Amino acid sequence: MKLGIDDINNEKVSPIAEVQPKTEMALVAQMCKLMDILMFETKLDVQSFDQEHLVKIFIFSLVWGLGSCIMWEERTRFNKLLLQLIEKNEMEKPGAKNLFDI
Repeated sequence: MKLGIDDINNEKVSPIAEVQPKTEMALVAQMCKLMDILMFETKLDVQSFDQEHLVKIFIFSLVWGLGSCIMWEERTRFNKLLLQLIEKNEMEKPGAKNLFDI
């Protein structure tokens, strides 16, 4: 995964180590499938979802769709990167400091 090449502060960092290397397309497909399951197979009325609910589903899918392939030691870096992106885009912060706990 090439997420670690340039972080939020444009600093060069080493790539995030993966448990089992996957292509970027496979990671995105995995994340999208998780979003699909959470949104449509829960039998909730999708039309009644507000933006906050959709953002929470997206963040959860991002964390577990991409983060599930990351080595345990690298999850701290991935978590820090995602929290910085959330803050930079002025999104509501999750209640947990570690996104893998939500």
